[in-house]
Amino acid sequence: MDLLTLIVFGAAVGEYLLGKKVGYRGAFWGAIVSLIPELDRLAVFFGGEVAGLVLRQTVTHSLLIAVLLAPVMGHAINRLYRGQYAQARDWAWLVWWVWVVHLMLDACTVWGPQLLYPMSTYRLSLGILSALDPLLITPVLIWLLIALRAAQTSANRRLWNGIGLVLAGAYFALSLANRAAAESIFKAALHNTGRSTQRYIVAPTPSNTLYWYVVAEGPDQYEVGYYSILADERNINFTRIPRRYGLPDSIPAPDGLDQLIQRGYSTLDYQGDTLYWHDQLYGLLPGQAGPPAPTPWLMSLRWTRTDTVWEAPSRLEAPHWLASPDMRPFMWDRILGRPQGRSSVTR
Repeated sequence: MDLLTLIVFGAAVGEYLLGKKVGYRGAFWGAIVSLIPELDRLAVFFGGEVAGLVLRQTVTHSLLIAVLLAPVMGHAINRLYRGQYAQARDWAWLVWWVWVVHLMLDACTVWGPQLLYPMSTYRLSLGILSALDPLLITPVLIWLLIALRAAQTSANRRLWNGIGLVLAGAYFALSLANRAAAESIFKAALHNTGRSTQRYIVAPTPSNTLYWYVVAEGPDQYEVGYYSILADERNINFTRIPRRYGLPDSIPAPDGLDQLIQRGYSTLDYQGDTLYWHDQLYGLLPGQAGPPAPTPWLMSLRWTRTDTVWEAPSRLEAPHWLASPDMRPFMWDRILGRPQGRSSVTR
């Protein structure tokens, strides 16, 4: 999840649990605790881009770590305040629930945390929410701020904060229903193509719950399609992308490439002395359907080979459509279900 989403939800949960006892400190520590699992983002500075992706949402996103750290952090916070506002078990309860809410939010995205690490490396990725959705966090933030302005002893403080969390829950339920509807359309459309698929993922495009995509994995290809809940037309125009995992026998693979490939939903593109690893989890940049690489993909890694040695990879990411004047009109049309041009480009 996006850091802003995690901070807002962490603060809201902290306020809901302890706001009446400890005042603004509940929201403050909720926001701080919600950021601790994100320390795994620092792996990129020590191990490079590959390590940053491989280790993302692993150790720090394990329920085991939450179980171990909740009492320790609760005791530490209590000692900081010398037991003045609450007891250690109250702070431990806050740490536990903020941590769990963080993990559940991450599980609702397409990436997914390894909740049972190190016993299992399975990633729980439900594909229900976008990593940053303003409609999800705005009501939570507004009602949290209203609650924080109230007196600590106010009977309405918890109620107001709870309203924001309830609205977020309602938005989650809406997104879940939209996902089910989109998945039904995608499954029928994939069946009609007559092409074999082994598995698929369905998720919302960035910052909305109306425009969805599917990435279906076949024996030697991916099928990528998009659908708006508001669209009258239910025919899906799929883009077919070949699955490429191999390099020429004379070319050694860069360090860590095998770990990326093991995750699945990716493809390689080797061009001269340049190698691209394209992440298919997020689909294609909406409106794009092919070459030139790497522009059609939302996220890729690029290696350059010099004198038989692969240099450290660089990360290539498409800009968020809300920040792109060229993409905004297109995405608004797609979200609102306006007719989509047919693409004939296939890689």
